[in-house]
Amino acid sequence: GGKGGRGRPLGARPLAVMWAVLDELHAEHCAAEEAEAAGEPRRAVAVPERDLYYRLKSRGEARNCAEVMRAVARAGALLGVRREDLGVVSSGGKGEVAGSIRIWAGASWHDCRAQGRFSVPGDPRVVANLRFQTSARFILVVEKETVFSRLLGERLDALIPIVLVTGRGFPDVPTRTLLHHLAAAFPHVPVVGLADWNPHGVAIMSLYKFGYVKRAVSEYSEEVAVPRMVWLGLHGKDFPESCLTEEFTPRDRALAKSLLTAAPAAELPAWALEVRAMAAGVGRKVDIEGIYAHEQLAPLLMLKLLKGDWV
Repeated sequence: GGKGGRGRPLGARPLAVMWAVLDELHAEHCAAEEAEAAGEPRRAVAVPERDLYYRLKSRGEARNCAEVMRAVARAGALLGVRREDLGVVSSGGKGEVAGSIRIWAGASWHDCRAQGRFSVPGDPRVVANLRFQTSARFILVVEKETVFSRLLGERLDALIPIVLVTGRGFPDVPTRTLLHHLAAAFPHVPVVGLADWNPHGVAIMSLYKFGYVKRAVSEYSEEVAVPRMVWLGLHGKDFPESCLTEEFTPRDRALAKSLLTAAPAAELPAWALEVRAMAAGVGRKVDIEGIYAHEQLAPLLMLKLLKGDWV
């Protein structure tokens, strides 16, 4: 029988869904090979994950999208290949890019200053072929889309030449791939991260910087990591005493503990210091939104950037 993610035998249903996924993808690869044999240009198989789910659902072979994504992950682990090598891509990347940058997406340049945000494609292979032009002084990675939008609204990119990237929470592989290639293309431009002052924010910064949060290094880690990335904030000293704080939940407590023991963040003294400060006593956390309830965020960030106030 097949094995689950931790070596447990798979039940009949997960095995059946994984088999249905592999059967569907095998048919896609066969069709691509037949087309190439008939003289058509070779094309990579790239089935959006939601398309795959709807195909299986229509035949009664899947109940929900999460079940299909678990089956794809199991199939990849079993065969020792990535999901895009199987032929599965995101239905659309979560990430967005804005600010002082032009991006070549294969047919034309997208100028973010003139045309607005650039949506990150869902296929990491497409992302790896993007080209960039920028004269920005900083690449700012923003945890949340709400804060990303706020900074664009406050015209941070008019105050200082800057590229903004967001993965809208936990970033997907395409967004991390884009940041990796962008950082490599401009090795002298600082890559700085902005996240909430809570364990979740530190975990997201770790994912961008190291390619993983805990010690389990994924197949993608090195190809999506940005080891030179620094953490701009929020830090404990960035918010006024009057700022609204929330107490830790049990989940926050558990994540803080794992960040300090089983995560690469533990090896960065300044990062570990911030996590310990959050976790002290009942544990407290601050959302970035709590800052701009009091004042504009863009001027505060510009000062921190110009002073190099990061860890």
